[in-house]
Amino acid sequence: MAPVLSKPYFNGTPMRTSSGSNQQPEGHARHQDSLKEQLELELRDAIFGITPVEGSATTAVEAVNWLLDAFYEPLDSKLSDRLPKLNSPDVTDLVKACLTKSEPSSYKHLAALFNRILKDLPKDVVKFRFYVYDKMMKERVDGSGSLKPDLLALSFLLTGDYRVFWRNVRVAVEVKASLSEGLKQAMTYARSMLAMEDKWFAPVLVVSHRSQKICGVFATRFGVFTTPALLLTQHDDFEAAAVLIARMCTAVGVRTNGLPAHLAGSDPSRAMGRDGNLSIALPASGGQAQWYKLSSIAHRISLLGRSTLVSVAEPIQPPSEDAAATPEAANAPASAIELLLEQEAAADEDRALRVPLPRRSDRLETSLSKTAAALRQVHRAADPLFGLTASTAQAAAAMLHPSSTSQPTQVSASDSIDGSPIRRWATYLRLAGGTASLDVPVGAKLIVKSSWQAFPRHDNEGQTLKKIKDLHGCPDSAGDMVVSHPLNRLAELILSGKFNVSSVINPIPEVDFDIGSILQMRVHTMVISKTPGVPLYSLVSQPTRFARALMDCMIGLFLAHKKGISHRDVTTGNLIGLEKARPQPNDVRANTLQALGPRFAREKLDGFLKDLHAFVNDFEHAIDWKDAYRERSFARSGTPEFMSVQQLLAFVEARIRAHSTIDDFESCVWVALYNVLLAYVDKHSEAEKEFFESFATDNYGQLLGQKFRMLQLRARDVEAKSALAETWALWERLFPVAYWAQNKLANLMAKYLATGAAGDKVSATSPHPTTHATSPSPSTDDASGPELFPGLPAESPLQRDDPENPFLTKPKDTDAQKKNVEKFHRELETLTETIFYRYMHALKKAMPFLPDVAQ
Repeated sequence: MAPVLSKPYFNGTPMRTSSGSNQQPEGHARHQDSLKEQLELELRDAIFGITPVEGSATTAVEAVNWLLDAFYEPLDSKLSDRLPKLNSPDVTDLVKACLTKSEPSSYKHLAALFNRILKDLPKDVVKFRFYVYDKMMKERVDGSGSLKPDLLALSFLLTGDYRVFWRNVRVAVEVKASLSEGLKQAMTYARSMLAMEDKWFAPVLVVSHRSQKICGVFATRFGVFTTPALLLTQHDDFEAAAVLIARMCTAVGVRTNGLPAHLAGSDPSRAMGRDGNLSIALPASGGQAQWYKLSSIAHRISLLGRSTLVSVAEPIQPPSEDAAATPEAANAPASAIELLLEQEAAADEDRALRVPLPRRSDRLETSLSKTAAALRQVHRAADPLFGLTASTAQAAAAMLHPSSTSQPTQVSASDSIDGSPIRRWATYLRLAGGTASLDVPVGAKLIVKSSWQAFPRHDNEGQTLKKIKDLHGCPDSAGDMVVSHPLNRLAELILSGKFNVSSVINPIPEVDFDIGSILQMRVHTMVISKTPGVPLYSLVSQPTRFARALMDCMIGLFLAHKKGISHRDVTTGNLIGLEKARPQPNDVRANTLQALGPRFAREKLDGFLKDLHAFVNDFEHAIDWKDAYRERSFARSGTPEFMSVQQLLAFVEARIRAHSTIDDFESCVWVALYNVLLAYVDKHSEAEKEFFESFATDNYGQLLGQKFRMLQLRARDVEAKSALAETWALWERLFPVAYWAQNKLANLMAKYLATGAAGDKVSATSPHPTTHATSPSPSTDDASGPELFPGLPAESPLQRDDPENPFLTKPKDTDAQKKNVEKFHRELETLTETIFYRYMHALKKAMPFLPDVAQ
């Protein structure tokens, strides 16, 4: 039967960023074995083994084709007839040769077999060949870069010592004795393929050289989907395997919303050049498209979950064959044919005019964060698939695609929030078709943040940016959009009821999953800012500007706090510097001073509002910090490397603690410190080296101990000629403020926790942080559910209390409890303001002692 999801679709993706950043220094990244461990955790509840319903007459070919229909256009029946059969003498010999004791000895035989399957198909349909690949991949997309698939399907002739880029890979193949081990390894390839950000699924093949079984695997932001394990020595299974390989190597993807066909798996509104530069199309005036070349500022890599790319977008002409030519192309193998992506990009001169644009007219008002009551309704149902069955899925599809004789059913915002499963699913399908609310200036550089967000929170950032518009240190928003993708077709097929979707992978029974598979209902969003920027790292060589940038970001966070917003995810990629200081418009200064109140000018800080050096970006996980009834996650939002000491301590101890803007201020300090250490790796003292290396570990107890030690450093602790020596005027002032602030905040929380209104009664006095062991990594999605902490007693306070504001247990609290919360909020607001001004004066006093240009 099709899955009926009765619990949150939330996937507990660990947020381990040491491999997921484009700002990691050489040798400071995750190795493949560690990456495989991470992916096991990330994918443990999101792998679907597609197998026919038990007792049905469904053939292996039908099962494979059913899954492939979600990704590719059907293979013409005339072409299917040209695929070889197992009883062909040459095919039989090749299959026998693939059975080997040694893994490497099977490579050439498998490549020959796969190419034999493709041999009789027209060259204008199949443009790929399989090659044995015995080198590391060219670029370091993820981890330490030491990824080496066993075979690759490429569109050009692979010769000599040429090393392949991930953007060139059509299909990656992993050969192992065990299919389960092969799957783990293959997912590291799929992760790198998706990290190119120009495609929405990554196809890989997993082969067992001992059992002679093959499995097709498709990695998406929804989940990972596998075909049945096909035995190459069995006639029906071999036929299915031939169909699988042939369709993987066809050039055409699913046509969506009547759009022209495009390279299968590629985002039709994006193009990848030979030089690796990604270009995107955004709606412009006249309903056409403006193309932009992206230059990455920060890239958080994740196969599922929160994959995020923040880039500077520069207007360019539409991609063309000539524009794609680069010196790199000249150094490619002389016999290489043109990459298929460039062929597709140049196939029509008017491609840019026909690029699929988001529909403006039928935007659904699904602002799920408008009210606390609405949020409670959303999370009570957990996800758009709560209670959904095959029949309701079909009914939802009928709502959006009614017959010619019926009237379409209207879907409203309230339906999407607390309506039936049919309406929630219909709302999601409508969103997957694309929406836009943009005011993009023509011909100007932009900041574009592209991410895959959980459906209930897909528009959280857009709504937040409206509240902080025209304020110092905050993004100058140009709007947001939902990118159209054919992922909805995959979800409809999964729910069709035709095939089992097992929680334990049937084709790979060795893999043990202790929780059921959960379909990841994600929405691909883009948030556009009119203020182009550079990584904060770029300002390190200008210490005074670097300090000003840090001040601007803290001002932005405090202004958001004054509007009731807590950021919760301050990281190195979310603080964006400006290449040159930008004078602030008078209206922005006036709005800012009004929001800050008279104290800012009274403290003689208003002069710092004259120009802007940096701003805070990425409010995806922002929340209304005063909303005591908000449904929240037991997991932590944020990145452990940049969490405040007290927040990281709570995470390591697996206990609940409310997040505050005070924690965001401290996160700014850790981001600044990390960037300085990153800039001057060759100057590290032993202590600095030890601290810097703690950012690349999964042992958060070790990281916590290093942070605790750093906060206790004072002026006398400076080490001459070390990485921090030139900017020590900053750290000798910022560390004491951060240390004092966390103690004050801990005391305030302990005061209210002691009243018994919260389940977390942990004392503010913390044990020495170095005693804590490695802890699981946090998630970055908001969801709810005690399954994140298996083994808790049924009546555990963690299950019934609000985990991020533990001062009310339920909306039915007494008046006394509500007054207690209000009193806490008042005291927290006063403390936040006090700490904000301490940071401001610390930065102001440090600036005269900073060199204009660091040596």
